[in-house]
Amino acid sequence: MSDSPLAFAWARAYGADQLSAFIEDLWGAASGDNDLQTLDAIERVIADHRPDNDAVPCPLTARQIAVLTELACGETYESAGRKLEISGSTVHTMCRQICDLLRANNTMHAVTIATGYGWLTALSLPQPHPKPKRRNPIEGAARHRAHAAELREQPGVELCVGDYADRHTARTTARRIRKGGFSAYAPADSFEARPVQTDNGRWTIRAQYVGNSSDTSQEAAS
Repeated sequence: MSDSPLAFAWARAYGADQLSAFIEDLWGAASGDNDLQTLDAIERVIADHRPDNDAVPCPLTARQIAVLTELACGETYESAGRKLEISGSTVHTMCRQICDLLRANNTMHAVTIATGYGWLTALSLPQPHPKPKRRNPIEGAARHRAHAAELREQPGVELCVGDYADRHTARTTARRIRKGGFSAYAPADSFEARPVQTDNGRWTIRAQYVGNSSDTSQEAAS
């Protein structure tokens, strides 16, 4: 099943006859031509069958709503119980009661029904991390050359030289900078570099030019 939200989550709480009537009407409306008139007919069927949230009273208590909200936010029975100052076993018992009231097959089904009716008003959803853009190797090399040149002009000053989506990539890149794995930062041990996690969960590399004996000798030879 797709991870996308269910289009007709509210219909899952219907009884067999009510659900059958909705599906039959929907199929009938969709049997027309592939044009806006058919789309309008489908929209009318959905509007006719979709329940008015104000007309569907919530059968759950405030405590039961709080339990479902915590579980919908990713909490377990135990962690939800700690937040609500009840035991995990009490949360489990309440979930069975909730499933009976909503005619849900399991707790996840109950969460879907309650969300579809808009009863979980305190539900807080996390913002997903944006998908990182693919880095162009040529642009990356040019960026490293520019950062290395800037750092050489300010010995001992630590600056940000990269932004990464995960800790592993940031640590690997920092190690390559220290070892001179990028030609811009050669020879080895000319630069210090360390990964740092930012407030938004991404990772940056803080680096500084420290120089070494090879650099000194090269400058003297020139």
